[in-house]
Amino acid sequence: MSNYDIINEVFLSNGGYVTREDIDKRKIPSWYLYDYVKRNGLEKAAPGLYVGKDYVKDEYFILQQR
Repeated sequence: MSNYDIINEVFLSNGGYVTREDIDKRKIPSWYLYDYVKRNGLEKAAPGLYVGKDYVKDEYFILQQR
């Protein structure tokens, strides 16, 4: 399983969100996350927190992650 597959799995299991912390826990270099964000058009919701454009931004979840 590639690093991109792992990031995608995290993204889908978190309901369209992925955090830098999730990626760090899996010991994946951060540039994979940034490349994944760029390739898939994710938006930065907060520092280290990214959300897919097709997903609803849950302000309470974003606030909890800060």
